[in-house]
Amino acid sequence: MNHKLVLKALQRESLTDWERGFCESVSSALDKYGRLSEKQAETVQKLQNKYCPEAKLARENWKKNFTSEMRETMMLVAKYYRQNPPWYSDLAMKVIADPEFIPTEKQYNAMCLNKYAQRVVENWSMQHIYEAGSLVAMRKNSNLHYLFGERPLVVIKQLPKTLTATRGQNSYEVLPAGKDEKIILSEKEIKIYK
Repeated sequence: MNHKLVLKALQRESLTDWERGFCESVSSALDKYGRLSEKQAETVQKLQNKYCPEAKLARENWKKNFTSEMRETMMLVAKYYRQNPPWYSDLAMKVIADPEFIPTEKQYNAMCLNKYAQRVVENWSMQHIYEAGSLVAMRKNSNLHYLFGERPLVVIKQLPKTLTATRGQNSYEVLPAGKDEKIILSEKEIKIYK
C-alpha cells in the first residue's frame, strides 16, 4: 500500500477531528522517517476501509433506512442509559439532545440490541396485568409477604411505567383488606386472589 497516496486521498474526506489529526501526524512521520509503524499502518488501513465507496454507500443506506420505530426504540433506550450510567452515557446524551441524530449502525446495534436494552423495550411495551378494582394477593417470594400473608389486596390504580431491564416491574398502588394505608407493589410481588 502506498501510504502517501492513501493519506492524500483521506484528506479529501469528511474526517472526524481525531482522524484528521491522526492523518496529519502520520503524514509528518512518513515524510520524516520514510515509513509508518505497524500500528499506524493498521489505522491508516482501517480509515481507508471506512472511507471506501462501498462503506460510504452502506452508511448512506443506513441513514436512509433509519425508521421512526428505530428512533423511538433508540430514544427509549437512551433514556434508560441516562438513568443507569455509565454504559453508553455519551451516546445516550447525543440521542436525547438532538432529535434528528442518527447513530452509526454499529452504535445503534451496540446500544439498542443488547440483551438489557431489549428487556427495557419489552418491559415498556408490556401492558399492566391488573386493572383498578382487581383483587390480588401477595406472592410468597415478596419481601412483604410476612406482613400480609394471603390477605386480599385491592388494586387502587396502575402507576406509570418505569424504564427497567428487570421483568415484572409494572407497579400498582394497592390497599390491603382491613387497612387504611395504601402500599406500592410490583407485578412480580402479586398474583390474582383466589
